[in-house]
This record gives sequence, C-alpha cells and structure tokens, in this order.
Amino acid sequence: MEHNYVISGVDDHARKLHAGDGNSCHVCVLSLASRGTMTLASADPMPAPAIDHNILAVGNDLKSWGKGAKVTRDFMRTPPLAAFESRELLGVHDGMRDAHCEQVTRARGDTLYHPVDTCQMDVDKSTVVDTSVMYTLTGGKTNTLTIMIAKRAADFIKADAAQTALAQ
Repeated sequence: MEHNYVISGVDDHARKLHAGDGNSCHVCVLSLASRGTMTLASADPMPAPAIDHNILAVGNDLKSWGKGAKVTRDFMRTPPLAAFESRELLGVHDGMRDAHCEQVTRARGDTLYHPVDTCQMDVDKSTVVDTSVMYTLTGGKTNTLTIMIAKRAADFIKADAAQTALAQ
C-alpha cells in the first residue's frame, strides 16, 4: 500500500482543484488481484485501445482499498497533520455503512499511473512482450522497471544487428 500526500486540495489527479487551503492524501493498493483487458478498439490503428481495468473485480481488492482508506484517515489525523484538517471532502467517512463505503470506493477508485500486466501476442499463452516479462509485478512504481526492460531489449536488438552486419 502506498499513500500519496499533496499540500493542495486536489481531486481527479489535479484535474479538479478545490478553492482555498487544503491537503490531499490518496491511497494506492499496489498488488491488486483483479485483472483487466486491453484490446484493439477497431481494425483502424489510430483510435485508442479499448481498456477495461476491471479494478475491484476480486473481493479482497475492495477490502484492501477499504483498509487503505481507513489507514489514510488515521494518517491524516496524526498530530502533525491533524492541525490542518478541517473537513473531509471526498472518500470514506466515519459512520458510513459498508455498502456506501463500497459505492464510494468503486466510484472513485482508479489505476493511478502505472498499470501493467501480460500481453498475449500469439496462441501460445506463454508468449509475452514488454513489461509482462516480469514474472511477478513489483509492489511499487513500474515506470523505472519498464525503462530498464526496454533498455535491455534495445541492447539485444543492437547486438543482433551488429552480428548480422558482421556476418555480411
């Protein structure tokens, strides 16, 4: 679990700003069991792919997010931060029934910025490319690992090109 704290009242990845002073803390569940899909939207290569993140499809993921929301609330109430809290605008509130907590989590939950997984490129289910070469997904940001994998793949491609050039 990761928490992202910002000294600003923001919502929806800062696409919505709240007037006045504020702070924000967002929980990120790093190891979801739910799996989504990405497919071509059409035969035309220009449209964005059709992505279904399918987050919270597995029951334990919802429980993890709910636990994260409670940890976030407790974190925001610690003495260093409690002095700045005036009211909670969004998220799971004290006294909410479980069904309402689930509704808020489903409505507000998203993938943040680092969704990755496997990419089947053939009928053989073991044929994968890109970040999916990771046997197990990391419990943190995937951007650096993706760059590292791409760099290593580029090294392999350059070595093959050099070998081909020498052979000719």
